[in-house]
Amino acid sequence: MAKLFKRGKVYYFGVSRPDGYHRESTGLASKKEAQALAEERAAQIRLADQRGFDEEKTIADAAYAYLAAGKDGRFIEPIIKKWGKRKLRGLKPEWVRQHAKDLYPAASPATLNRQVLTPVQAIVNFAYQDEDGRQIKIKRFAVDPKKKEAVDAEWHAKFAAKSKSPGMTAMARFMWETAARISEACRVTANDVDLEARTVMLTKTKTKPRLTRISPVLAEMLRPLMAVDPKRNRQNKKKVNGLFGYASRHAVYNGWKSVCDDAGIAYAPPHSAGRVTFATELVVRRGIDPVTAARLGGWASPKVMMDTYAKADPAHDVVDAIFGENVEKSAQILHTEATEIEEADFLNEISDLQAKSASNRP
Repeated sequence: MAKLFKRGKVYYFGVSRPDGYHRESTGLASKKEAQALAEERAAQIRLADQRGFDEEKTIADAAYAYLAAGKDGRFIEPIIKKWGKRKLRGLKPEWVRQHAKDLYPAASPATLNRQVLTPVQAIVNFAYQDEDGRQIKIKRFAVDPKKKEAVDAEWHAKFAAKSKSPGMTAMARFMWETAARISEACRVTANDVDLEARTVMLTKTKTKPRLTRISPVLAEMLRPLMAVDPKRNRQNKKKVNGLFGYASRHAVYNGWKSVCDDAGIAYAPPHSAGRVTFATELVVRRGIDPVTAARLGGWASPKVMMDTYAKADPAHDVVDAIFGENVEKSAQILHTEATEIEEADFLNEISDLQAKSASNRP
């Protein structure tokens, strides 16, 4: 039983440890409540001494060790700043859930899962692995699945015909060909592009940096953008916008919707027109194996891509694609002959991938 003693109005407790007598404040004025807390803390301290781990280790201590081991450092800084002084052993999964919004008040459940629950769990479990080996699991917040619909080549042709600028035209094509997210596309600079090799490096992504490959058509669309000085940010003249002319994804949406309206096509946000359509085009329409498609599009796993992004074609479209006289209908109804040629180049590259994928199958 932990021994209580009082200083002023607050009760303290003491417990013997191998390195001496430990005293600690309960912060409580009620003797009954202080005794209950003291017993709980004394049990934790004795367990720490018995198992040989540092009961005083803080979240900041654990986080710094986690980073020193070369682990992913994204989202760690806010956790250290807000919760760094808390004791690691006193951190309960449900407390993390209840206080996640302290770090990001306006964040969605998906963002809280990604930027709070996942990294906190990783930090704690990494620290425990060096001690008694136990692990914790923090229940994720429920996320309502968003409806993501793919578009097709005809949609992209009509969008390009009414696009507001060469930068927007190239960005739409870039997200379609590479499955880049809109924030990733906004961050692309001329230094990330190698026109001769036809590659674009995405340095800051949701998962890890990746090298994307682009078609000859897109390479020629990027060439004039690279030849001009980047636009200065209107809010901060010392900064420059990305290669496509945008500082952030928020600057894209209004113009994007007006292009859809002008072109007479259904509104598809950049994510659907790009990343969702990439997955659907390769896997569903072209038969590329999911492993190859997921690798090219930067998905963490083929399962994530298939469950979330690859959208099955309606039944009539499947039948028409297999048995119809014109299996390349979408590519042939583009508005101009030039656009038809460009689209054929892109589809030919996908066909090459399809052939390679088929040859690798057992």
